[in-house]
Amino acid sequence: MSEHRLNFVKEALARCKAAQDQATAAWHLDEPQTTAAVCPPQLEQDPAGAGAGVAFAAVVMAVASDASKVSADVPKPSEPARTAAAPGLSGTPQGPAFSAVPTVSGAAGGVSGTTAATGRPSAGPVPPNVAASASAEHAPATDPLTALALAQHLMNFKLWHTEDQARRKDVDDAVIAACKRSIDALNQRRNDFMEKVDACIVAMCLPHLPAPAEGRRPRYNTESVGAAVDRLSIISLKAYHMREETERTDADAAHIEACRKKLTTLLDQRDELFTAILELIDDYAAGRKRPRVYYQFKMYNDPRLNPALYKNRQS
Repeated sequence: MSEHRLNFVKEALARCKAAQDQATAAWHLDEPQTTAAVCPPQLEQDPAGAGAGVAFAAVVMAVASDASKVSADVPKPSEPARTAAAPGLSGTPQGPAFSAVPTVSGAAGGVSGTTAATGRPSAGPVPPNVAASASAEHAPATDPLTALALAQHLMNFKLWHTEDQARRKDVDDAVIAACKRSIDALNQRRNDFMEKVDACIVAMCLPHLPAPAEGRRPRYNTESVGAAVDRLSIISLKAYHMREETERTDADAAHIEACRKKLTTLLDQRDELFTAILELIDDYAAGRKRPRVYYQFKMYNDPRLNPALYKNRQS
């Protein structure tokens, strides 16, 4: 029974995975310009100084609480409390507060052919849940974990298409240099959101975990949940574009068949990865492993840490 204590986290991760796929299709109709379109601004702020983890946990809890007020029915007397006291916090995230269903919206426009917003071909029919939202405005997801996962996914989405442009041979070097600078900035933000996904997972899990066994060193996974969610995001994009390749009318049969096989492999790998993520959450719940934030500490974008920048800084 102990492994069921984090079922609400597994459900939230399932929503993240579904939201990534929905967003991948919707954003090819209308690409959000900023993460504010999918993520509440308070989740983008970096708490500084001592107690940063506790501060971010409080932000996550507040966003989750707001989401539950918007999405939940009027509580029945028999319903369990949504928050409980925890050391260092006024309350801790509970399952129901994280159960709001996110909304990923596309903009007005056609749902097949070539989109006016991006000039990119769509991959055939758009799923009904995406087409239904095609006339709606972008709206931030209300579930904090999904909001952060979508912000991370948006960075991967922009990276994907900027990387495509960087491979062009028909433009001058100034265009490629601009792509490179954009890639550096996007990748930095992608890693920032990876850390925030980890921090959100820690905030959700920690109050419900069994105490570590006395005298035993905690065990950690080789990959954090935030990194695994990032991999889900990338496979979602790969699958979308590989499916486009299977629908090309200007490619030969051998190309189409090869891409179909690759698409099947991608989808299988994504299912296997998601199962592994859920099993890791079970490991947390049972006390076999502990969640933690894996900090990237990227140095090349920081002029204080990159010697090529601070040694050649113009006065």
